Amino acid sequence: MIQNRENLLNAIDAYQTQISKIRKMIEEKDAEDIHQYLKNTNDIRRILNK
Repeated sequence: MIQNRENLLNAIDAYQTQISKIRKMIEEKDAEDIHQYLKNTNDIRRILNK
């Protein structure tokens, strides 16, 4: 795990960025943006799982 430290830290930073975006949408009660964000995420997951 320590050998992969930089990659793990980069992944954590990326997750934190995405969580911050979702948090802001929830705080602003922006249902349309939340819906679109989740749709895009699901579309990407489907593509990657092929």
